[in-house]
Amino acid sequence: MGRITFNRVFLLMVLQIFLVATTTGDEKCESDRKMEEQCRLHNYKTVKPLLDYFRQVRNEIEQSETKEKQISELNSDLMEKYREIVRIHETFMKEAALLNEYKNKVNKGENDLQLCQNKVDKSESEINSKQNTILNLEEQLSDKSTNLENCQVQLKSFNSSLIEKDENIKALNSRLIEKDENIKRFSENIKNKTEHQKALELELEKSKSISIKNENDIQLCRSEINELNRTSENIREEQKKIQLKLKESETKLIDKEKDKSTNLENCQVQLKSLNSRLIERDENIKIFSENIKNNTEHQKKLELKFEKSKSTLIKQKKLIQLCRSEINELNRTLENNREEQKKIQLKLTESETKLIDKVKDNQLCQSELDKLTPTTCIPFGDYSGVHQLNVSGIGLFDVLCDSQLAGPGWIVIQERVGGNESFTRDWATYRKGFGSFQSDFFLGLEKLHRITSLQRLLYIHLVAENERTYNARYDDFKISDEDNGYALSLGKFNGTIVDSMRYNENMKFSTFDHDNDNADDDNCAIIYESGWWYNYCSTCNLNAPYEDLHWYNIEYIFIKEVKMLIRPKEEMKK
Repeated sequence: MGRITFNRVFLLMVLQIFLVATTTGDEKCESDRKMEEQCRLHNYKTVKPLLDYFRQVRNEIEQSETKEKQISELNSDLMEKYREIVRIHETFMKEAALLNEYKNKVNKGENDLQLCQNKVDKSESEINSKQNTILNLEEQLSDKSTNLENCQVQLKSFNSSLIEKDENIKALNSRLIEKDENIKRFSENIKNKTEHQKALELELEKSKSISIKNENDIQLCRSEINELNRTSENIREEQKKIQLKLKESETKLIDKEKDKSTNLENCQVQLKSLNSRLIERDENIKIFSENIKNNTEHQKKLELKFEKSKSTLIKQKKLIQLCRSEINELNRTLENNREEQKKIQLKLTESETKLIDKVKDNQLCQSELDKLTPTTCIPFGDYSGVHQLNVSGIGLFDVLCDSQLAGPGWIVIQERVGGNESFTRDWATYRKGFGSFQSDFFLGLEKLHRITSLQRLLYIHLVAENERTYNARYDDFKISDEDNGYALSLGKFNGTIVDSMRYNENMKFSTFDHDNDNADDDNCAIIYESGWWYNYCSTCNLNAPYEDLHWYNIEYIFIKEVKMLIRPKEEMKK
């Protein structure tokens, strides 16, 4: 890219040398406007030592890629710093609205200034005393600035307390939500445990019915056992009787064997039947004993289960009571928090209304204060130097007032006196302004747009290298807004030099990163290393590098000092 640009420049240089070689000094350019300007550019470029210039351009183009990267990085840093400054400025302008306590002092200062203005109109001899009054008012304003800082600190503390209260309210709300969720969980647990309790009660009822049935069975078994015991006793008694009868029979057997044999057989049969019945009864007794034992163990298990269910039921009742007490406590806390929230809301509403009232009062106070701050250099009279103006859309900023060069009330918007400041700047820097009031500076495109929204005079003071001075005056100098590229408007011309700046009228401002000129293949801001209202480049450039400052006056003259000044046109008429 750098080599292509260099080749173009080199071809252009060769073409111009060729034109110089084929054109006589007596030949004149055509009357056509474009050709006339090309001739002016041709004359200008042939005057300069072309070879040295293009060698320098070649060296700079070889380093252009690194420079472009560095410039883009610097541009981004500058844009970030500019945004930060804008934010700080906006914050300051908002905080400047907090001047409620000083409304009476400002009114007093306004009255004093009005008296001073009346006295100035009546007599010039009282100017010194009025200037002292203005100085006193400036001291009062500085005191008010200190008080304003205190107000800002108080406002910050008030805002922090409001933020803290908001956080407390949020914390309370989160706690309320958490407790509502706990209440829901407790309610679900209570519901589940109530259902479990009902199931346990049903099981307990079943256990009781089974226990009652088992007790009845045990009673029945016991009665049967008692009956069996009684039967066994009867059998034993009968057995004893039979044994006695056997003994009696044995004694009688000897005598009556035949009769007794039959009786003996009958007795033996009866005895066997009785023994079998006795064995059967014993087995039944064992079975009943086992049943009683099993029923007793089952009853013990049921009793243990019943005791466990009873203790669980007691615990659940206690837990339900505890949950109910916690729910009641949570409801009371919720009610208290709601009351506290209402109180805090009322306090916030009161604070907001008070703050709104303060803001309104401070805005009124600020508007009154703005009236006291000049918008031009006219009120400063013959006092040249740095003063502070208040311009709508920007606020307070410093300007350099000049009352020596062309009379009082002029604002210096651009100055070149020593070459200490580089004017190779990007769009953002030209928009903001740069330099020092003690040497070279440019006030800034945005400030120029705001200041020149009303009709302004432009006065340009030029000192050539031969110490000859020139001036140019325009009666309607205006700069458009940024959306329209800060386009230039001049008005009618009057001066001691050719109206070369007319060629730049209605052109948008151009920088190396915002090319708005009419040169299709070139960027004039890069060629001339400065921002300016370029057309097909320019016949005058007061922002060029210091050694190349020029103005076309039939021939190009090179400038060593430049000062551009503006002031209101109506004030000038008065």
